[in-house]
Amino acid sequence: MDLLNLIPSVLRDVELKPIVSILLYFSALTVCLTICLSRALKALPYSASAWVYTPLAVGSFYVTWTEIVAFLYGDYKDFISGFPTNSPLEDGLLDEYLKTSDWFDAAYVAVTYDKFGWWWSSQLLNMAAVIVALFWSEGAHHWYRRGDRRGGPTFWMAGMASAVAFVLVGFLGAMSTSFALFLAQRQALDRTYSFRSVPNVTITVVLLFVFYCAAVTYTPYIPADSAMFGINLLLLHIALALPVVGAAGFGLVYHPKDKPSNSAAESRFSMRWLYKLLALGNLFSYLAATSRLDFNRSVLLDLFNAMFLNNCQKSITADLVFCTVIAHVFIVSSLVSLSKRSIIPIYKALTVGALALVATPAVGISVVFPTFLAWREKYIRPRSSHEKLQ
Repeated sequence: MDLLNLIPSVLRDVELKPIVSILLYFSALTVCLTICLSRALKALPYSASAWVYTPLAVGSFYVTWTEIVAFLYGDYKDFISGFPTNSPLEDGLLDEYLKTSDWFDAAYVAVTYDKFGWWWSSQLLNMAAVIVALFWSEGAHHWYRRGDRRGGPTFWMAGMASAVAFVLVGFLGAMSTSFALFLAQRQALDRTYSFRSVPNVTITVVLLFVFYCAAVTYTPYIPADSAMFGINLLLLHIALALPVVGAAGFGLVYHPKDKPSNSAAESRFSMRWLYKLLALGNLFSYLAATSRLDFNRSVLLDLFNAMFLNNCQKSITADLVFCTVIAHVFIVSSLVSLSKRSIIPIYKALTVGALALVATPAVGISVVFPTFLAWREKYIRPRSSHEKLQ
């Protein structure tokens, strides 16, 4: 009974603004994650790849959020340790903690202050740009239902998860989770759907991605205690989300159209150009982060130890590792598909796969993956309006 009486008093004492922000955050994550995961589960009967991507998504979310929860708990324990009390609720410490804590900025500070830790963190942020570009170019808003295909997931009457839903799962949850769930849905779509339009890479889209890459590269040079640090983080997330929102709208679910939209044939190489730009931008960011390291006999050991600096760094590193694994699964799956359909010879598939595998430790998956996607574009887009979209 005392507990029931305590809850209203706590709610009266604690300011609503931080509580509302927290509730909105986790509500949005829960809704988007439910939508994306449900579509991945529906894809299981129609795609062998979905049986790989879906467990990877679940595993990545569990691993990354285990560390995030540990970070939040540790942050709260550190806060109350400075007060001589065993009853934080009675003394108003919960109110003070929620008012003064900024988990978003604090998490980024934890993964940027150390140059070895930033070497890992920057690669995940760079990879996020490539993943979002993939959402934008091959999301549900680019597909239409084909009447001559059978055996696909035609029962998706509730619609497909939109690119915006996947972006929010990536921003609020984990990029590797949204990446894997997107690919699970994407691979099943080929059974019933086809591309209905070609992405139009405008100068605005290019500038947004360029700004994002530049902001990521410059992040470790901004003082963590300055207002510009938080502003920079907010702006780079907005820049990355705007192209997707502009193309897919604000809806979290997309209902496929029956007819393809008209799109200019000359736009078919636009995504190749954007992927190449992202590869170059990410390579520059990678070299900038690498140049800050102290090269000595123990540099590899320092990089390894940096993976476990704190809970946030562990989460970021795990996210990057999962993204790397998922990207290589997609590369192998794409090469096998192209080879089976006799679009490329087996030797070319083996060569491309081997080069991707060898290059990843050298320059990182954030450079290798957009390079592969640029190469892949010429095989998945039509060379003329009469050719069949794959």
